[in-house]
Amino acid sequence: MKSNLAVMAAAFGIFVSPYPIQAIILSAFSSMSTENFTSQLPLDITQVPSSLDDDAQDFAFQAGSAKNLESLFIQSTPVYETIFVKESTGLFVPACSDRSFWDAYSIPSFYVDAAYYFNANPMADWSDGAFLRFVTTGDRQSGQSMMWARQVRLPYLVIAECKFYNGTFLPTIESDLVSVATQRSWAYPSADPNLLYFNGTQYFMDLSSAGIAENLGLALYLMNSQLSTETTDVVKQALYTRVFNPLKNSFNGTAPWQWWVTAQSNHVAVVWTGVLVAAFCVIENAEDRKFFVDKAIYFSPNYLGSFVNDGFASEGVGYYNYGFGNYALLRQTLYEGTNGTYDAFASPKAYESALFSKEFGISNNNAANFGDCHFDVFFETGIVRIIDRSFIDMQVSGFPIPKRSDGLYLAYYLPSLVPENTPFVPGVTTPGMNSLRRYYNKSGVLTVRPNTLNDGQGLGGTFKLGGNKGGHSHNDIGSYVISVNSTKLAGDVGGPLYYDGNTFNSKRYDSPLMNSYGHPVPVVNGHLQSEAKTVLSKKSVKVNAKNFTSSVDSISFDLTGAYNEPNLLSLTRDFIYSRSESKIHITDTVNYSAPCMFEDALISKQHWTFTGNSSGYFSDGSEKLYVEVSSDAPFVMNKTFLSSYKVNFTRVGIYLLEPVIGEATVSFSFSSG
Repeated sequence: MKSNLAVMAAAFGIFVSPYPIQAIILSAFSSMSTENFTSQLPLDITQVPSSLDDDAQDFAFQAGSAKNLESLFIQSTPVYETIFVKESTGLFVPACSDRSFWDAYSIPSFYVDAAYYFNANPMADWSDGAFLRFVTTGDRQSGQSMMWARQVRLPYLVIAECKFYNGTFLPTIESDLVSVATQRSWAYPSADPNLLYFNGTQYFMDLSSAGIAENLGLALYLMNSQLSTETTDVVKQALYTRVFNPLKNSFNGTAPWQWWVTAQSNHVAVVWTGVLVAAFCVIENAEDRKFFVDKAIYFSPNYLGSFVNDGFASEGVGYYNYGFGNYALLRQTLYEGTNGTYDAFASPKAYESALFSKEFGISNNNAANFGDCHFDVFFETGIVRIIDRSFIDMQVSGFPIPKRSDGLYLAYYLPSLVPENTPFVPGVTTPGMNSLRRYYNKSGVLTVRPNTLNDGQGLGGTFKLGGNKGGHSHNDIGSYVISVNSTKLAGDVGGPLYYDGNTFNSKRYDSPLMNSYGHPVPVVNGHLQSEAKTVLSKKSVKVNAKNFTSSVDSISFDLTGAYNEPNLLSLTRDFIYSRSESKIHITDTVNYSAPCMFEDALISKQHWTFTGNSSGYFSDGSEKLYVEVSSDAPFVMNKTFLSSYKVNFTRVGIYLLEPVIGEATVSFSFSSG
């Protein structure tokens, strides 16, 4: 079954991860009865992937909290006279009634099987208790899983009906549309801590409601005259009540401001996509659609603010997949909806950000997992192919549009049927990962590679000073990732596998996964690093020097300002990457004004074996990374196991035995053999 899933994933653009919701469709068709959907599924499969469960609770919608000062500014946003909105509704493909289009496509049997299963089994019931567990216990997953079990069904049913067009799935589609449209909340529990949405006091947009809106809107458009007037009216009314009217009133200053509009995070791309897809499918008056188009054009580039002005994605690889995948979909939506008069990719900031997926990796399928990015995540093929076609002019046919890791979304699947409709922006070139290095000069992030072949072989790594912005930052100034033959063996272990009530509040950095103790950086006289975003905003750390040649790349970081230790005069970390020797050398030099303790660390998800008092290796059972540790002061090493947010990893501590008086160094030498 696993191999079949991998094959279908490659063919149809489904991102396979350890926690895919779409696995429900393969996991148990042969064994499931007609009992309730959720009761038949393993608990971990019913969970919404944490990559889609963002930091909304940290910025939760607060009614009347700012007296709508933002809205006073919004009223002056421009109307784009040269951008025209098409007259007809609908996006991406013709409605299902156009049989000349739909009969020409072969819908994956994977989707059809899912549709038949959902058609034969009832939708999971709404549960107030599951939703409210976040407020009472901080449990995000129970409510999200309950909600997802209800909304996961609709896209499969709609696609199957479009294929066969014989009414087999229509009663279930109508029932599901009404049930989801009228359920108590479309917002994630974590986005509604004050229960404003839950109690019907105030409707607003979040990641979940965006996904529901776009699926409902596209379902209405695709099903068109097949649906009853009653069903259509219920769904349209829900979209106006929960999406269009609250957002328009927010812009007009008659409703509380929705924080995501001006945020520099994936929220901007995700939510605007949901709003615009629904608007182009449901709002019949072109001028009414133009209102949202103008606002989206003005505000959606805020998403690109999550990138440093050197192309580095501060939210990490996983949230790049989510955020930029949505931005690419938003671009397609606006391009089609304005008859080609607006292209969100036609700016230097857009294509610089897009190329992160082409340039950041150590090699194909191997990239540093800084911040909340999961350890084994790489850039999704669908997004890379969209970028190839949009900028690099690699006319790949049949590629998948950027997609969701939690199942089928209509807005992601439909454009993949017509890849030739992806617009092209000329003049953008890149060597990609076929270069010796990629240096992000504003962030102080350096990826080094053994050769220009991008063959995944040899010793490589990524070293970082900063680039920390937004809600997914870790205290990881000076961190790194080192790999051998595309296997990450030492350094950063990535982000949490789930979120809870403390992930994005004041207790975030109590976790060793997010604070510096769980990163391969020093502990200074018992002090962990200060919050990275604050340190970087004050420019308290810097790149001291760098030198890049064909045989050796070196970079030196000043980490002094990352620690709140009054006796710390200086702390530098020097990286030297020798291609000729196939080695990486890291040296930490500390200087105190008074006697203080000093501790260093090696971090890995892989197994550590000591080969001596000051040496050992990390191994995944196949590849090995050897490490030799040295210092000009006596030290001991020990191994401890850490676990946080279901991430298990090893910390090898290096402890200087005596307080440092003046200067001391600790050095690491890494080699693959």
